[in-house]
Amino acid sequence: MSVHSLDIVGTMTIYQRSQPGASFDDPSSFQVGTPVASYDMTLQDVLTVFMPGQGLPTLTGDMLQTASATLSGPLAGQKFGRPGAQLRFFATGLGALIDPVKLHSQLEIAGNWSIE
Repeated sequence: MSVHSLDIVGTMTIYQRSQPGASFDDPSSFQVGTPVASYDMTLQDVLTVFMPGQGLPTLTGDMLQTASATLSGPLAGQKFGRPGAQLRFFATGLGALIDPVKLHSQLEIAGNWSIE
């Protein structure tokens, strides 16, 4: 089969860091700083396989903002969004299967969020 569909339900938290430094080599580094926004997410990933272990992922979905906090630094006093905001998510790019046993893949994607 060359087209696969996966439904994803989860949460996402946005952190404000005082200094740059998040790295994919250390996934925990993306959870450093102050949480400034949280979202409940429902996504669908449609993967078109074009050769073994390689595919084109297309992610679409809905986001509901569940928390918002005040920013610091140059944006001090402003909030990151507002609870109750509904957003749409879209991203696409390239995917590579890294571990076929654990079904672990690496995606290189770009996309956007838009508020409804």
